[in-house]
Formats: sequence, C-alpha cells, structure tokens
Amino acid sequence: GVEAIVESESLAVVGLVEVLEHLPRIYGEFRKLVRAMEERRPQLAILTDSPDFHFRVAAQAKKRGIPVAYLVAPQVWAWRKGRVKTMKKIIDELLCIFPFEPAFFHGRGMAQATYIGHPLAWMAGPSVTGEEFRRRHGLDAAKPLVTLLPGSRIGEVGRHMPALVDAVDLIRKEVDAEVIWAAPAGFMARVGDRYDRMFPGSNFRERISRSSIQIIEGETWDAIAHATLALAASGRSEEHTSELQSL
Repeated sequence: GVEAIVESESLAVVGLVEVLEHLPRIYGEFRKLVRAMEERRPQLAILTDSPDFHFRVAAQAKKRGIPVAYLVAPQVWAWRKGRVKTMKKIIDELLCIFPFEPAFFHGRGMAQATYIGHPLAWMAGPSVTGEEFRRRHGLDAAKPLVTLLPGSRIGEVGRHMPALVDAVDLIRKEVDAEVIWAAPAGFMARVGDRYDRMFPGSNFRERISRSSIQIIEGETWDAIAHATLALAASGRSEEHTSELQSL
C-alpha cells in the first residue's frame, strides 16, 4: 500500500568502487525525495537506517519545518560518536531498538530517544515444522541441512556467494548434506539478467546447479530455524555502505 518515490534497493550498493560508480544516481534519488517533500509537505518524515543518506534527508526536512522521526538509532555508541551532535539538530524523535541506547543518548543531551524494542523479537520464528519445510522443498529428512545467507543486496550477494559455494564444496567432501540458499522474496526477479554479472568470469549459474544448491525465496526464518548449519553474512555491510556513501 506504499507509493514508493524512491526504491530502497536503488540505494543498496556495497564496496568503494560500486558506491563511487553509483553516486550520481544516489544523488538523483536524494533530489527526488527533496522535491517530494516540497510538493507534498508531509506532516512527519520517518527515516529508517542508512544514516549518511538519511541524515541529509533529515536536514532538508527540518529546513522545511517537517518533523523527523528516525527509526533504528545508528550505533554511535560503538563508533563515530561525534554524529550525536548532528543528530540532536536534525532528529525530533529517535527510536531505539536496544534497551541501553536511550541512556547513552540522554547522557549526551539527546532527550528525544525512546526504546521501542527490537522487531526481530516478535518477527523471528518458523512458520512450519521442520518436517513440513523439508517436505515442501523436497529435502531429504535424513541429511543435514546447510542454509546459505549471503545477504539481501545484489552487490553483497555477488561478493559472498563464491566463498560460500567454496565452503559448500568443502562440506560436501565430508558430509552428504542438503544445501539451500535462503533469498529474500522476489530476489531473483530483481536480479533478472544481472545474475551472471554478479559473479563475473565464474560461470556461476552452472556452479550453483552443479553444487545442487536450491534457491528458496521468502522463507528465511524457516530456513534458519530448521538448518543444521547456517552460513550467514554479517549485517555490518549496511553501516559500511552508508559510510562510503558520504565520501
């Protein structure tokens, strides 16, 4: 039911070269949001993650008298603490997902920080039994199940999957296991004809097929819950991407 002015996928790039290559397009998306604010005059801007992009959006919103709520406090308690000074100027309400965060921000003069809980606390969990999940996807119940989670962005998947497939080949030398790639819903449709370009020079489509890795979209929680082993990419990629976008 959301009318997307800018698709978040268009901002999801990882790596210095890739970020620099896409900077003109990222700036164009930024200008789209600014124009939308000017034309529609929203009563509230709710900005989520991507701090080095959304801090700029927040500053533009404040200039136009639009209050800003920021969802998922940047991890300034871990690194780049100086950002708190900027946050106090451009954010009206900071929504924190860890219980210790409000005290951190309050202690630095940012009273507008509120703990709302972590969404994974009520989102995570399987929707079916392990037996049903394996039956649905034709997975042998007698074999260990390895779930690959290379990430949700095309760029990071391109970087992580070759290493994960190497790991699968090593595992299969020791154990006869079922292997699945847990992808976000609609991921392969978004990739489209870029599939082979994600893994240049590797003939990757053939390798995925040869390694008998089944792609399952939109069932990540079940794929994790029922796995014997899950090989997952770190969620830190997004923070580093945001940092690079500011260069």
